Amino acid sequence: MLMTVLLIELLRTDSALRFGWFFLFYLIHIGFCIFAAIAPPLVFHGKSLTEILAAIDVFNDHVLVGVRCSVNGSYYCLF
Repeated sequence: MLMTVLLIELLRTDSALRFGWFFLFYLIHIGFCIFAAIAPPLVFHGKSLTEILAAIDVFNDHVLVGVRCSVNGSYYCLF
């Protein structure tokens, strides 16, 4: 919602520099969401319910928990 309000404000003022900053930070945000969804073991040492790698790892031991992690990760990526 905050991104939409910011974009509407930028459309009113019509500043090219502000459009550039908005899309730069938006791309950084999208990149972080992708990084958080994959969650390589470089930063995230524990298990999370939104990471794809944890879901693959959990499938070997508990199928239902792996399905739950996959569903949570899909929702995280969609929303």
